[in-house]
Amino acid sequence: MKIKYILFFAIGLIVFFFFLFSSNITGNKSDTRVYKTKKADELVKLSMDIDSLKNLTLYDYETKNHLKDLLLEVNPKIIVVFSSNQCSYCIDHVLNSLKKFENIIQNDKLIMIGEFKNKVDYYKFKKINKIKVPFFYTPPLKGFNLPVNELNTPYVILANSSLKPQYIFVPEKEIPKRTDIHFALMAKEITIL
Repeated sequence: MKIKYILFFAIGLIVFFFFLFSSNITGNKSDTRVYKTKKADELVKLSMDIDSLKNLTLYDYETKNHLKDLLLEVNPKIIVVFSSNQCSYCIDHVLNSLKKFENIIQNDKLIMIGEFKNKVDYYKFKKINKIKVPFFYTPPLKGFNLPVNELNTPYVILANSSLKPQYIFVPEKEIPKRTDIHFALMAKEITIL
């Protein structure tokens, strides 16, 4: 009889510690996500005040362009910025979300800019991901010098010919619905203007 109580008590303790431990893990993930979101918001605010788009030189496989020339053609534009050394899941998340809006966002209203070491890496990425929109690259450390780069994750800018970001959004792969909502809002914004 004592063995049954001891066994029951031991199982109860194991279950108690399991739930206690698992709730701490979940809480830490939530705290980390909140911290990441707060940090992203702070860096976005700092990035909004910087005119780093003015002298940015972009390359495609054959030509060299200045962002200001591209923005003067048709504006405003959605600019998706990422680096080849960022989380591949994060980049895939942004690309997959963009595909949902490819019938709404016209190609002349969207630019993708990646940071690649060379033309070969740029071309491989473009071919593997079947990118059909205007897609350019900058050499490492010569791209956007915005505080939001510190997050080491892709981000999206809404910009016009003033060459100052009007809006910056940092997608989170953990919250795909939020990314879709932001792209929908940006698509609506560029079709209105």
